[in-house]
Amino acid sequence: MKKALILFVLFCTILGCKSDEKDIKPTTLSPVIKKNLLDMIDIMKKNSINRLTIDWEAFTNDVISKAGKAQSIFQAEAAIRLAITRLNDNHSLVVINDWFFIQGNSSSDDFPPFVMNNDKIGALPDNIAYIKVEGNFRRNISQDTLTKNIQNEIRRQDRKNLKGWIVDLRNNDGGNMYPMICGLKPILGNNVPGFFIDIDGNETWWPFFINVREPYTLIKQNPKVAVLINQWIASSGEAAVIAFKGRPDTRFFGTPTYGVSTGNQRFNVSSSIALDLTTVIMADRNKKPYGKKVEPDVLTTTAESTNNAAIKWLLE
Repeated sequence: MKKALILFVLFCTILGCKSDEKDIKPTTLSPVIKKNLLDMIDIMKKNSINRLTIDWEAFTNDVISKAGKAQSIFQAEAAIRLAITRLNDNHSLVVINDWFFIQGNSSSDDFPPFVMNNDKIGALPDNIAYIKVEGNFRRNISQDTLTKNIQNEIRRQDRKNLKGWIVDLRNNDGGNMYPMICGLKPILGNNVPGFFIDIDGNETWWPFFINVREPYTLIKQNPKVAVLINQWIASSGEAAVIAFKGRPDTRFFGTPTYGVSTGNQRFNVSSSIALDLTTVIMADRNKKPYGKKVEPDVLTTTAESTNNAAIKWLLE
């Protein structure tokens, strides 16, 4: 009987120990997650557009400290958000498993609330053509098709009596810049439309590399162009705006763009973690650098005033 009691107590003690093991909480940061964070910081240190202005020792210590006792990359979200914020480029982000996005706490103005139908153009004089180019970030269409669609619309709008073109880029939230600028090539012209410039001054020109089977040529070459912009244009949408900067007989109407006229490059941190890091700023065909908001020539605060100012200028 005594032996049975001893065995029972021992059995209960073992069960109790196992139960306690399940409740043990980690006391340190996971070595795997720490390595992920350090690898990510190393990529930032070598490639960030702002790498020369950052105290990397303090940066690293603060990010690792913020990670606390994280045992998964998701538990390290606050640390990653801190790192991206400290980069101070307002454009970089981390993508986990191709669906979970982590961005920084922007030091610039928050993206303004979107206003539906704020860019309707209304009726136009017969001697003004109009082309609207939207972002393609969430559109599952090939580059070739996107480019062809823009050029087909230009073809449809073109006619002999034109005084000029309105290129409406309002609300263009980005995506792939090249279908936009390649589609707009008939209006942009054949000159290099822009450049990427890194922190060391290295330049990469923007090519018209997407070929259209039957590329369109305007009836009237080098037309007058009014470009409509607003605060909802971001990223690659801003590249489309900058492609027109420095072009002769071109004027910009509206409000300043959002302010991320920079380029991101993707780096794989691990099989499930990708860093989309800002490594370059955008520059126009004259190599004038941007990197922030793109300003209009004529500031107009409503869709109607923007449209009217553009039409008036084209008819002058």
